Amino acid sequence: MKMRYSETQQKMILREMERDILALVAVDLESGDFEVIYSDGAYRNYDDLSVRHDFFSAWQTVGVSLVYEEDRMKAKEILNRDYLVSKLANGQDFYTVLRFIVDGKPAYCRIKVAESQFEEGTIVISIRNIDREIRQEMENLARMEEVHRKESVYREAILASSSGFMEIDLTKDRVVAGLNHSEVEWIPECEEHKVTKNEYSYIDLLHWRADHILLSDREEYLKFSDESHLIECYSAGKRVLNIEFKARTKEGGSSIFRETYYISKDEMTEDVMAMCVLYDMTQQKKSERDVLQLRETLKQMRMKNFISQMHPHFLYNALSSIREIVLTDPEYGADMLYDFTTHLRASIRAMSNDEKIWFSQELENIKAYVSIEKMRFGERLKVLYDIGTMDFQIIPLSIQPIVENAIKHGIYEKVDGGTVCLKTWETDTTWEISVVDEGTGFDPIAVKREVEDGGRDSTGLSNLIFRLENMMDADVEILSEVGKGTTVLIHIPKSTM
Repeated sequence: MKMRYSETQQKMILREMERDILALVAVDLESGDFEVIYSDGAYRNYDDLSVRHDFFSAWQTVGVSLVYEEDRMKAKEILNRDYLVSKLANGQDFYTVLRFIVDGKPAYCRIKVAESQFEEGTIVISIRNIDREIRQEMENLARMEEVHRKESVYREAILASSSGFMEIDLTKDRVVAGLNHSEVEWIPECEEHKVTKNEYSYIDLLHWRADHILLSDREEYLKFSDESHLIECYSAGKRVLNIEFKARTKEGGSSIFRETYYISKDEMTEDVMAMCVLYDMTQQKKSERDVLQLRETLKQMRMKNFISQMHPHFLYNALSSIREIVLTDPEYGADMLYDFTTHLRASIRAMSNDEKIWFSQELENIKAYVSIEKMRFGERLKVLYDIGTMDFQIIPLSIQPIVENAIKHGIYEKVDGGTVCLKTWETDTTWEISVVDEGTGFDPIAVKREVEDGGRDSTGLSNLIFRLENMMDADVEILSEVGKGTTVLIHIPKSTM
């Protein structure tokens, strides 16, 4: 028997079921007779079902063809008489999701089966396109998973370097989880100190800590760490807070620690939460002291390097030579005076500031110094420049002293003089600098022995190498052979730029 619903009943059913449906079918559970109450333009195929008398057999053949191929087996299992009767037996509506073909593409659709309020023994089946909502939810879940993954990585990175941590529900005054990693009993390990067997009161824990391990100002620590203060800071937009304090270690000693509070709000409970991470600052404080000491050492070395470059006799000889030239050749004298002031300015700048400069600036100082020396020693000194690259930085007054050493201790000790060659080039990973002289050379082992015995002073060169190694992460090689000359190679990693 074919069921017929009035227009008013159809409107009521549509309103009762849900809006934006693709199809609506009323089915007599006993006979299988059915009526297609509604189908949208894309689902006129549902009207083809109406030429058949049994919905359940029609669905297994014609109807299931509208379902996406991968979901057809599930569709056959769900939309059969026995399965639906069992699902509706408790008086509740039945819902499931299948993918149907919509506009030639698979789309998530929700099937709702409910008992009809107009005819006993009749069910109403609606199919609604929820593809947009499902895919949006999938995108949201994917984003949430990525956020959680990043949070997990960030959390692991934080905890890996920590001495302890605890998760706190500030709203409910509960320490949800905690762990000691260090030599300080930051969270009580003895059972009698625990507030309950499973969790701590955060406020009670703070007071226990202040009484048992804290060596710093008690009131300041309790005021800062108080849950009301942390919640107030969160409300003011502060998400990360830090406090340092001195605490007693398990061995009876003491260390400097830092607590960092990462504050957030639980999306489910709306409680204000905090992850408190404990860091042992002893090593960091030592590293900070070492850095300050290194800076002071480098500053002193800059001063010594400057003093070693600006010997009074060099200044006197250079100025005397310039004075004589000015009287005979004013134009050449003016050029020499410019080179002298260029070299002097570079040396003074290096004394007050060790910030890196471009190699082109260091090269300008080198050429100025060489011009002054050539003014004094004429054709005995030849300097060649093979500059393959200047696209890198160097600490000031670092290459010029090497060129000066090559001239003074290499070339000038030879009666006929000689040549110094300054060369730069680059590899895939380094910038390379070489200073090669044709001077007298030396025996590295013998020179080292003289330095150790106090017979030779190599402070200037040692300071220079120290600066290059510590400030540029450079590798310095010195190769020399008596009677043949000396080569200084400097390898600067590109990663330091």
